[in-house]
Amino acid sequence: MIMIMSLVIVLKIGVLGRNLLDEHREWWSRVGAWLTIVNLSWIVLFAFAMYSAYVFALADTAIKQAIVASGGLGWALWTGAGVLLGKDSGSAGGIRAALKNHRLRRWIVDMAPFVFIVGLLAVVSTAAFWLVIGVSPVGRTYEILNQPHWSGIGLTKHWLLAGPGLLLCAFLLSCRVDVNEFSMHHFYKNRLVRCYLGASREGTSVGALRSPDPFTGLDPADDVKLAELRVEPGECDPQIKKVIKDKQERNSPYVGPLPIINVALNLVTGGDLAWQERKAQSFSFTPIFSGYEYRVPSRQRPGRFANQGFRSSFLYGYPPFGIGLGTAVAISGAAASPNMGYHSSPALGFLMTVFNARLGWWMGNPRDKFNWLRSTPRRGLLYLVNELLGFTSDDTHFVNLSDGGHFENLGVYELVRRRCRYIVACDAEQDSALSFNGLGNAIRKCRLDLGTEITVRATRIHPLTDTQYSSVHTVIGDIRYPDGQMGTLVYLKASLTGDEPTDVLEYGTRQHAFPHQSTADQFFDESQFESYRKLGVHVAKTTFALPFADEETPAYTRLDRLSDYWYPANAAIEDHFSDHATQYDELLERVRKDPNLALIDAAFFGEAVPPGNQRDPMFLGVALLDLMQRIFIDLDLEHASDHPHNKGWMAIFRQWRKLDAVKRAWTATQPNYGRRFQWFVEHL
Repeated sequence: MIMIMSLVIVLKIGVLGRNLLDEHREWWSRVGAWLTIVNLSWIVLFAFAMYSAYVFALADTAIKQAIVASGGLGWALWTGAGVLLGKDSGSAGGIRAALKNHRLRRWIVDMAPFVFIVGLLAVVSTAAFWLVIGVSPVGRTYEILNQPHWSGIGLTKHWLLAGPGLLLCAFLLSCRVDVNEFSMHHFYKNRLVRCYLGASREGTSVGALRSPDPFTGLDPADDVKLAELRVEPGECDPQIKKVIKDKQERNSPYVGPLPIINVALNLVTGGDLAWQERKAQSFSFTPIFSGYEYRVPSRQRPGRFANQGFRSSFLYGYPPFGIGLGTAVAISGAAASPNMGYHSSPALGFLMTVFNARLGWWMGNPRDKFNWLRSTPRRGLLYLVNELLGFTSDDTHFVNLSDGGHFENLGVYELVRRRCRYIVACDAEQDSALSFNGLGNAIRKCRLDLGTEITVRATRIHPLTDTQYSSVHTVIGDIRYPDGQMGTLVYLKASLTGDEPTDVLEYGTRQHAFPHQSTADQFFDESQFESYRKLGVHVAKTTFALPFADEETPAYTRLDRLSDYWYPANAAIEDHFSDHATQYDELLERVRKDPNLALIDAAFFGEAVPPGNQRDPMFLGVALLDLMQRIFIDLDLEHASDHPHNKGWMAIFRQWRKLDAVKRAWTATQPNYGRRFQWFVEHL
């Protein structure tokens, strides 16, 4: 019947010829294509349903049965290997070690979902044949070949009604079985809340009130509403403002920074052709507003869908107080989801949905004028099918949210959108090749979507030649916003430089993948956990604990100094500094000795030209400062001023700093030196 319909369409298009408008021809062509797809799919499913049993029926000898059994074992092993390798392409323990060929590993991962689906259909259809016919197919070639299908059942009408009856049951169950509640989300969320929010209550005035369940260790009071994490309630409903104020008075008022929790809104079937690669949109939860920036397409959907995608966090999803912090964080970390932004794969999505490996969440579309108040669809069957087949978009009443890394993994995108002057990005993703995939993805999306250019030389973190150690953990980048304003990106990368604590270096020697071990490893032992923790502390301290900065130094001053401190090194300066310094000393001495050259003293001292009898002390002060700068660089006094071997030089420099000649020379020539040497001299 479908083939007849397809033939009629072809004849219609051919007969009408030039009289058929192009848009009509396109419409009918797409109908014909979909009919062909449905027809081929039906043929494949029919073949599995009708003939899978015959494969088992041919196993009428021990050898043939062994072949069939080995095929089943191979199917299970291939599926298992694909799941293990698919969790993380960088590492999968012994399996990856055994499969040295990268192309073979990639092929196994790509084909595993299809192998699983084929095997699953074969097993299900054979089991159905066995149940319906009442004959075990294994080794029964004669009985199977001579057993008419559906004969002897005597309940043909009842079986014909089974299909609609099962659909009705599925629909009724979907009205009660929530598509969100019956997933792995709460398993993940409850443990995040217990691990972090619950632990943060210990040792505080609130901690004394914590009463966890003796069996699960969970306390519902551990979680807080995201809308509470704001310094002031702001403009909102008076009743809600009163509740927030009461909670702040009863507990400690929130005084921290504004949290921005990034998630990905999956657009696997989005209509924007320019976004066919990313398949996702940035979605954020904040204590004030939650939602996403809607890009208005050429054809707007009329009716209940608005052209703005942000709603008040007090009401969005969970009125009247909004979404819980634990739920928002769990969505933000929902890495295992059938729809995963630019990682999405239809076959893998089918596989994960079948096994209910779903950490994502369906929430009301902020653009929907009614459903934005709902946290879950009332009838989730349609949305489960959309998740199964990868039909997620932002034109439905509910949207599918998952890990923010499925769109942009560093959280830089939303900070750039807010025109932040300083952005600190901590990159701890698994990146053994140091390809900086997360950073490159963030830079690309900020340029395309926000018109903001980020310039950073991350390759400085690459390991030095013939060693596993990098020269730095941190690099500084420039952010140029569309209006010309400038910002600073401080990029920290999980890396080893060789100056880490001894135990961290020992662990890195023993575990060569450290600090880029597979994220599929969710069971850290004590040494592994402590090594990562201490490495993070070390990276942060070496980045922000700047020399000669104290606790009273304002944060913005520290960040300004970071630009000088971590600015990319210049090999030409390092190679030629000594020669240039020698030439400068010779020129300085020549001008000092020749009274006829006193006219060019201003070239050295600016407006503070010394009088005749003060020229020699002034030049001597500059010479002392020049020697001080050389030793400062050669001995790395910026970091090693407390080293026992450098204490003598430090004592000499402190004496020089007290000399009137040095003071006058420093006042006159201070701008001629780099800011890092200026800070050193000022703190002598």
